[in-house]
Amino acid sequence: MVNQKKALMSLWMDRMDVVEYREVAKPNGATGHEEATVLESEPCKLSFSTLKEVDQDDVGAAIVQTATLFCDNEAVVLPGSKIIITRQGKKFEYCRSGEPGVFTSHQEIALVPFRGWA
Repeated sequence: MVNQKKALMSLWMDRMDVVEYREVAKPNGATGHEEATVLESEPCKLSFSTLKEVDQDDVGAAIVQTATLFCDNEAVVLPGSKIIITRQGKKFEYCRSGEPGVFTSHQEIALVPFRGWA
């Protein structure tokens, strides 16, 4: 199993950073929030798929694209975390959508575009 996991991870050319928005105590006793990077430069694979169906509204139709992240099954990515994926020098920002699919060699996480901290 270790060899399968190692072989799979050798194909992942993308890198991910996982950032959480945490509550912190300030020196004056107040509480605030700040970003904290919990995983850095972890190997991963960002996969895009375009659905044949489209969203239809009054203006017209739009193609629907979904993004899925393939990463180590031991990586902990909490709901609401910002996931910054670097591929060939280009950065993509997403957050986790729903529960990950965890398998023996990897996990698959459905992603949605990151639109800011809630």
